[in-house]
Amino acid sequence: MRELESNLQKAVAADLANQNRDLEAKRKKRNELLQLKRMQIEANQVDEINKKEVETISNKFYDQMTDMDKHVEKDVDREVRNIMTRVGPGKEEALIVVNEAFDDLLERKLKILMSKQFSDLTMYLGSMNKKAATEQMIRDRKIELKFKALKDTTLREQLPEAELAEKLQIMEAEKELELQLSSQKGNHDREEREQ
Repeated sequence: MRELESNLQKAVAADLANQNRDLEAKRKKRNELLQLKRMQIEANQVDEINKKEVETISNKFYDQMTDMDKHVEKDVDREVRNIMTRVGPGKEEALIVVNEAFDDLLERKLKILMSKQFSDLTMYLGSMNKKAATEQMIRDRKIELKFKALKDTTLREQLPEAELAEKLQIMEAEKELELQLSSQKGNHDREEREQ
Protein backbone atom coordinates (compact mmCIF):
# COMPACT_ATOMS: atom_id res chain seq x y z
CA MET A 1 0.00 0.00 0.00
CA ARG A 2 2.80 2.36 0.90
CA GLU A 3 4.55 1.52 -2.32
CA LEU A 4 1.40 2.34 -4.28
CA GLU A 5 1.02 5.68 -2.46
CA SER A 6 4.69 6.40 -3.01
CA ASN A 7 4.39 5.63 -6.72
CA LEU A 8 1.24 7.76 -6.92
CA GLN A 9 2.98 10.69 -5.22
CA LYS A 10 5.95 10.34 -7.58
CA ALA A 11 3.62 10.28 -10.58
CA VAL A 12 1.76 13.37 -9.30
CA ALA A 13 5.07 15.15 -8.67
CA ALA A 14 6.37 14.21 -12.14
CA ASP A 15 3.09 15.34 -13.71
CA LEU A 16 3.26 18.63 -11.81
CA ALA A 17 6.88 19.14 -12.91
CA ASN A 18 5.90 18.48 -16.54
CA GLN A 19 2.99 20.94 -16.27
CA ASN A 20 5.27 23.58 -14.77
CA ARG A 21 7.84 23.00 -17.52
CA ASP A 22 5.13 23.28 -20.19
CA LEU A 23 3.73 26.45 -18.61
CA GLU A 24 7.20 27.98 -18.44
CA ALA A 25 7.83 27.09 -22.10
CA LYS A 26 4.50 28.65 -23.11
CA ARG A 27 5.29 31.76 -21.06
CA LYS A 28 8.70 32.10 -22.73
CA LYS A 29 7.21 31.63 -26.17
CA ARG A 30 4.50 34.20 -25.46
CA ASN A 31 7.11 36.70 -24.22
CA GLU A 32 9.25 36.11 -27.31
CA LEU A 33 6.25 36.65 -29.57
CA LEU A 34 5.32 39.83 -27.69
CA GLN A 35 8.87 41.09 -28.05
CA LEU A 36 8.73 40.34 -31.77
CA LYS A 37 5.41 42.18 -32.05
CA ARG A 38 6.88 45.20 -30.24
CA MET A 39 9.81 45.24 -32.64
CA GLN A 40 7.43 45.17 -35.61
CA ILE A 41 5.39 48.03 -34.17
CA GLU A 42 8.55 50.07 -33.55
CA ALA A 43 9.70 49.40 -37.12
CA ASN A 44 6.37 50.66 -38.45
CA GLN A 45 6.54 53.74 -36.25
CA VAL A 46 10.00 54.76 -37.51
CA ASP A 47 8.50 56.17 -40.73
CA GLU A 48 5.79 58.06 -38.86
CA ILE A 49 8.27 59.51 -36.38
CA ASN A 50 10.60 60.57 -39.17
CA LYS A 51 7.77 62.21 -41.11
CA LYS A 52 6.72 64.15 -38.02
CA GLU A 53 10.31 65.25 -37.34
CA VAL A 54 10.80 66.38 -40.94
CA GLU A 55 7.43 68.14 -40.88
CA THR A 56 8.28 69.95 -37.63
CA ILE A 57 11.71 70.98 -38.88
CA SER A 58 10.23 72.04 -42.22
CA ASN A 59 7.54 74.14 -40.57
CA LYS A 60 10.14 75.91 -38.43
CA PHE A 61 12.37 76.39 -41.45
CA TYR A 62 9.58 77.77 -43.62
CA ASP A 63 8.49 80.12 -40.83
CA GLN A 64 12.05 81.42 -40.59
CA MET A 65 12.28 81.78 -44.37
CA THR A 66 8.96 83.64 -44.46
CA ASP A 67 10.13 86.01 -41.72
CA MET A 68 13.40 86.53 -43.58
CA ASP A 69 11.51 87.23 -46.82
CA LYS A 70 9.24 89.77 -45.11
CA HIS A 71 12.21 91.49 -43.53
CA VAL A 72 14.15 91.61 -46.82
CA GLU A 73 11.14 92.82 -48.79
CA LYS A 74 10.58 95.56 -46.24
CA ASP A 75 14.24 96.63 -46.47
CA VAL A 76 14.26 96.51 -50.28
CA ASP A 77 11.00 98.48 -50.49
CA ARG A 78 12.39 101.09 -48.11
CA GLU A 79 15.63 101.42 -50.12
CA VAL A 80 13.77 101.61 -53.43
CA ARG A 81 11.49 104.34 -52.03
CA ASN A 82 14.52 106.27 -50.79
CA ILE A 83 16.19 105.97 -54.17
CA MET A 84 13.05 106.95 -56.08
CA THR A 85 12.50 110.04 -53.93
CA ARG A 86 16.04 111.27 -54.51
CA VAL A 87 16.55 114.22 -56.70
CA GLY A 88 19.40 114.15 -59.14
CA PRO A 89 21.61 111.60 -60.82
CA GLY A 90 22.47 108.11 -59.55
CA LYS A 91 18.99 106.65 -59.26
CA GLU A 92 19.63 103.94 -61.84
CA GLU A 93 22.98 102.92 -60.32
CA ALA A 94 21.39 102.71 -56.87
CA LEU A 95 18.55 100.55 -58.20
CA ILE A 96 21.10 98.25 -59.86
CA VAL A 97 22.98 97.90 -56.56
CA VAL A 98 19.74 97.08 -54.72
CA ASN A 99 18.80 94.57 -57.43
CA GLU A 100 22.23 92.89 -57.19
CA ALA A 101 21.93 92.70 -53.41
CA PHE A 102 18.51 91.11 -53.80
CA ASP A 103 19.96 88.60 -56.31
CA ASP A 104 22.74 87.74 -53.84
CA LEU A 105 20.13 87.18 -51.18
CA LEU A 106 18.20 84.86 -53.49
CA GLU A 107 21.40 82.87 -54.15
CA ARG A 108 21.99 82.55 -50.41
CA LYS A 109 18.40 81.45 -49.96
CA LEU A 110 18.83 78.82 -52.69
CA LYS A 111 21.93 77.46 -50.92
CA ILE A 112 19.99 77.29 -47.66
CA LEU A 113 17.13 75.44 -49.36
CA MET A 114 19.55 72.98 -50.96
CA SER A 115 21.19 72.42 -47.58
CA LYS A 116 17.78 71.78 -46.01
CA GLN A 117 16.86 69.38 -48.77
CA PHE A 118 20.12 67.48 -48.19
CA SER A 119 19.40 67.41 -44.46
CA ASP A 120 15.88 66.05 -45.07
CA LEU A 121 17.18 63.38 -47.41
CA THR A 122 19.87 62.38 -44.92
CA MET A 123 17.28 62.11 -42.16
CA TYR A 124 14.99 60.09 -44.41
CA LEU A 125 17.81 57.74 -45.42
CA GLY A 126 18.77 57.30 -41.77
CA SER A 127 15.23 56.31 -40.83
CA MET A 128 15.03 53.93 -43.78
CA ASN A 129 18.28 52.27 -42.68
CA LYS A 130 17.02 52.02 -39.12
CA LYS A 131 13.79 50.44 -40.33
CA ALA A 132 15.72 48.01 -42.55
CA ALA A 133 17.95 47.03 -39.62
CA THR A 134 14.90 46.47 -37.42
CA GLU A 135 13.23 44.38 -40.12
CA GLN A 136 16.46 42.35 -40.41
CA MET A 137 16.46 41.75 -36.66
CA ILE A 138 12.80 40.67 -36.80
CA ARG A 139 13.46 38.22 -39.65
CA ASP A 140 16.48 36.79 -37.83
CA ARG A 141 14.53 36.47 -34.59
CA LYS A 142 11.68 34.66 -36.37
CA ILE A 143 14.18 32.22 -37.87
CA GLU A 144 15.76 31.66 -34.44
CA LEU A 145 12.34 31.00 -32.88
CA LYS A 146 11.33 28.67 -35.69
CA PHE A 147 14.43 26.54 -35.33
CA LYS A 148 14.28 26.61 -31.55
CA ALA A 149 10.76 25.15 -31.73
CA LEU A 150 11.93 22.52 -34.23
CA LYS A 151 14.87 21.63 -31.99
CA ASP A 152 12.60 21.29 -28.95
CA THR A 153 10.24 19.05 -30.92
CA THR A 154 13.14 16.93 -32.15
CA LEU A 155 14.57 16.55 -28.66
CA ARG A 156 11.21 15.31 -27.36
CA GLU A 157 11.02 12.59 -30.02
CA GLN A 158 13.53 10.42 -28.12
CA LEU A 159 15.52 9.39 -31.18
CA PRO A 160 18.72 7.34 -30.99
CA GLU A 161 21.70 9.53 -30.12
CA ALA A 162 23.42 9.27 -33.53
CA GLU A 163 20.22 10.06 -35.44
CA LEU A 164 19.43 12.91 -33.05
CA ALA A 165 22.90 14.42 -33.48
CA GLU A 166 22.63 14.17 -37.27
CA LYS A 167 19.16 15.73 -37.32
CA LEU A 168 20.29 18.59 -35.04
CA GLN A 169 23.33 19.20 -37.23
CA ILE A 170 21.14 19.38 -40.35
CA MET A 171 18.75 21.76 -38.58
CA GLU A 172 21.66 23.99 -37.52
CA ALA A 173 22.93 24.10 -41.11
CA GLU A 174 19.44 24.99 -42.38
CA LYS A 175 19.18 27.72 -39.76
CA GLU A 176 22.55 29.20 -40.77
CA LEU A 177 21.50 29.11 -44.43
CA GLU A 178 18.22 30.90 -43.69
CA LEU A 179 20.07 33.51 -41.60
CA GLN A 180 22.50 34.11 -44.48
CA LEU A 181 19.63 34.46 -46.95
CA SER A 182 17.92 36.87 -44.58
CA SER A 183 21.12 38.89 -44.30
CA GLN A 184 21.51 38.99 -48.08
CA LYS A 185 17.91 40.13 -48.44
CA GLY A 186 18.54 42.88 -45.90
CA ASN A 187 21.66 44.04 -47.76
CA HIS A 188 19.80 43.97 -51.08
CA ASP A 189 16.89 45.96 -49.61
CA ARG A 190 19.29 48.52 -48.15
CA GLU A 191 21.10 48.96 -51.48
CA GLU A 192 17.77 49.24 -53.29
CA ARG A 193 16.55 51.95 -50.91
CA GLU A 194 19.75 53.96 -51.28
CA GLN A 195 19.30 54.14 -55.04
